[in-house]
Amino acid sequence: KCRPCHYVRSGTGCDNAQACEFCHFPHTGKSRRQISMGSRLYCKNFSDVLLKAYSGRPDQLQRAGAAASTGSSYLASILKDRSGQLQAAPQTTDEEPAAAPVRGKIIVSL
Repeated sequence: KCRPCHYVRSGTGCDNAQACEFCHFPHTGKSRRQISMGSRLYCKNFSDVLLKAYSGRPDQLQRAGAAASTGSSYLASILKDRSGQLQAAPQTTDEEPAAAPVRGKIIVSL
């Protein structure tokens, strides 16, 4: 059973990096009802990195995602949703997308 590193999500990150004896993959325990905002953001950022690293290679993305999400069902669900969205999205060109129509009032907060 792997043990998660508690410093990897801190502001400075884990000082030991690759020499750390603890797991740096996202972990979400089943005993908690809702995971913290920090853990959710970490999982989302982690999934973005995986999707970017394995873009165009869905079979390798699936294997890497399965290995990375062994301790986190939340990460597994994010990877499944986002990889499904990438496969369903139409191929884009270098052109900028058309601006969406503006409805109602625009509120800007400072």
